[in-house]
Amino acid sequence: MRRLSKKIRPTENNLLEIPNQSGAYLLCRGKKPPYVGNAEAGNLQKRIRQQLKIKRGITTIRYKPTSSEKEAIIWGKKYRDKYNPRQRDIPKSKLMPEKRRVFVSFHHKNDQRWFDYFTNKFSDEYEIFIDKSISDKKVRSDDPKYINRAIREDHIKGSSTTIVLYGVETWKRKYIDWEIYSTLHYEHALLGIALPTIRKTPNKKIIVPARLHYNIQTGYAHFINWTKDAAKLKKAIEIAIMRSKNKNLIENSQEKMKRNRS
Repeated sequence: MRRLSKKIRPTENNLLEIPNQSGAYLLCRGKKPPYVGNAEAGNLQKRIRQQLKIKRGITTIRYKPTSSEKEAIIWGKKYRDKYNPRQRDIPKSKLMPEKRRVFVSFHHKNDQRWFDYFTNKFSDEYEIFIDKSISDKKVRSDDPKYINRAIREDHIKGSSTTIVLYGVETWKRKYIDWEIYSTLHYEHALLGIALPTIRKTPNKKIIVPARLHYNIQTGYAHFINWTKDAAKLKKAIEIAIMRSKNKNLIENSQEKMKRNRS
């Protein structure tokens, strides 16, 4: 049996010493059998932190870094068989926080860089949501019925919230109007985010997609200014989801845009 690390106490400074790689670990609970687990590549420290929030009475931690996820699984099983053969694994759904499925709607020509920054920062780094957004590379057709079906069935239907990143010309785009229409049709949450590039009118107002504006006015949709703060974004998504419970506030009676505005 390979040697595990020395026992360490679950303090913040000690947890920072745990390497971000794959590995097996033991969470010791006094005289009780330890909880044994394993983590995939890059997640040893993260998985231990998650387990500490679930498990009570952990006094010390031991771990064994490995060179691969496969090796971590093998050693996790060996340690489990040796130290706690009766252990039942906790379902993965209880280890990982819920990831909201979010469809991102934006003007591809003007705001692609904002979309890229947004998804790279929040979807990948903070794991707040799964990117379900449509792409011109994935869906490109001159058939409006095909586009409508792709938007509804392949993207909107599989998400719970639509985020509209709106910039200078977002309000002119018919596909964005169609995406908002489908979002409301399925009674999903709707969140608008004003990009830093947005321009204000002489009376200090901004122009947003009409269908989004109507639902902000009714109180169904939520909106915020551009943010780089993951906590603020997460809070905004949750507010949008909470508001979406008021189905009677949906305003979706306007005819869909037939063409882009000039």
